Amino acid sequence: MDKIALGIDIGSTTAKVALIDHKGQVLFKAYTRHNTEVLPTLKDILIEAKKSLSHKSFTLSITGSAGMGLSERFGFLFTQEVVAAAEVVKQLYPDVRSLIDIGGEDS
Repeated sequence: MDKIALGIDIGSTTAKVALIDHKGQVLFKAYTRHNTEVLPTLKDILIEAKKSLSHKSFTLSITGSAGMGLSERFGFLFTQEVVAAAEVVKQLYPDVRSLIDIGGEDS
């Protein structure tokens, strides 16, 4: 069975989650303000995402300024968000040489 990628980005103001299959198709996506209620917001999103997850195995990636704290608390692997964004741009748009990331906390 092919694995599904579960991506979580928890920034200073918003929570984003995506489920992507092995072909790159988006199975689920969510983007919402967490109003400093990071865990309850993430829990609600993951409950919705579970409805789209028929697979039993998936990979997990977490990023974002608040994602680092979650990674440390729960032992998840963390990737800094600009590094993650640069990797995706490199894969999807190999000719692009610049990336501007503007978030709620920094640029």
